[in-house]
Amino acid sequence: MYNHRLFILLLCVFLSACGTEAEHQSTDPATALTVTTSRIQQARLLHQLLAQGNVVAWQEAQVSSRIGAIPLVEVLANVGDQVQKGQLLARLDERTVRVDLAQAEAGLAEAEAARIEADANYARVRQLSAAQNVSEQDLLLAKTRAATALARQQSAAALLQQQRLRLADCRIVAPDDGVISARQAVLGQIPVPDSDLFRLIRQNRLEWRAELLPEQMARVQPGQQVLIDLPGGGQAEGRVRQLAPALGLGSRLGIAYVDLPVGSGARAGMFLSGQIRQQEYDALVVPAESIVLRDGHSMVFLVSEDGEVRARRVETGARQAERVEILAGLQAGDVVAVAGAGFLADGDRVQFRTMAQVPAP
Repeated sequence: MYNHRLFILLLCVFLSACGTEAEHQSTDPATALTVTTSRIQQARLLHQLLAQGNVVAWQEAQVSSRIGAIPLVEVLANVGDQVQKGQLLARLDERTVRVDLAQAEAGLAEAEAARIEADANYARVRQLSAAQNVSEQDLLLAKTRAATALARQQSAAALLQQQRLRLADCRIVAPDDGVISARQAVLGQIPVPDSDLFRLIRQNRLEWRAELLPEQMARVQPGQQVLIDLPGGGQAEGRVRQLAPALGLGSRLGIAYVDLPVGSGARAGMFLSGQIRQQEYDALVVPAESIVLRDGHSMVFLVSEDGEVRARRVETGARQAERVEILAGLQAGDVVAVAGAGFLADGDRVQFRTMAQVPAP
């Protein structure tokens, strides 16, 4: 009987201790995980307009043949070649042009001889007319023949100049410094006058044509800096040169013409995004990793000194690099969870590991 009572007493003590431990466990909040934190601070941000647009040549020159019916006997340039103004790109067959040039030279010599003879005859007739030995009709006829001979000489000289120009036009040369962007010239081809043989990006200059809404056009000024995102993660820096005077009738968008430096990495034909940088302003910023989306709203988790977290809905603004602007919901000095914030819930307790700092501007 005594042993039975002792067993019951020990069992009651054990159950009482287990109940107390369970009660303590239920009242103490569990630690969720270890997170990094960051203190909200002010930073200088830039207003930036986001835009997209095509990269095109600043000016593209058309290189063509000015004469026809003559085949190409030499093609010296290809797509991608860097050329200088006056450099020979292709050459036409000069043989027939040189024959025509020789005929024109001979024709000019013949016309000069005829003019000299007509001038001498006119001078003789004038002397006779002064002595009244020839009629007025003969004097007029000699004068007319002298004038006609002079006109024929001038015509022959013009024809000679034309043949010299045709000979020069047998050399297809670069009209400016630049890079060959297209080539249609083929050896043996008989080019049609004014048809493209080459296309040349003048002075290697490219421009980004940023498409802007009307309200954005009002905020853009020539000279503003532009950062354009390149394929592969790089950026090209440019400057706004000028704005289009009118919006597109179909798109209702305006164009900002942005000069790109030579060697920027951009290529004609690319469709790229970029940011037009404007004035600086002060803003509260947090690391982008601290922003959590819950039910369509942006949230952060404030961390108290004892490690308790509280969810706080915030209104976000511009995002630059790894920082996000906070428009409402926080104040300078607040501490928010950064790494691991996406796994937290309101009321959790966390352990501090390191203090993550917002990247400097």
